[in-house]
Amino acid sequence: MSTAPERPIARVSAGAMTALSLVALLTVLSAFVWPPDPAQTDEGARAHIFQLALGLLVPAGLFYLGTADWTRPTRAARPVALSAFAACLALGLLYYLEHLSR
Repeated sequence: MSTAPERPIARVSAGAMTALSLVALLTVLSAFVWPPDPAQTDEGARAHIFQLALGLLVPAGLFYLGTADWTRPTRAARPVALSAFAACLALGLLYYLEHLSR
């Protein structure tokens, strides 16, 4: 049984998806270690990094979904599951920081 080789472009987009979701998660986790200054008038760099990471995650994910080798769905779904888990965890922690930690 021969399997099609993984496309290099799918590997790159899977790496981008994973990296962007982890950047979003690490950005939120950094707020637990270094809390933001409440006197700031701007959201700060961390908020902008988080927004950019999640904003770029959407096109990277769509690109991966279009280029992945779906003849092996379990293997193709791993990067999607990892990215979705990290992004959901980041959003949940952000909700906690914004609404429940006060």
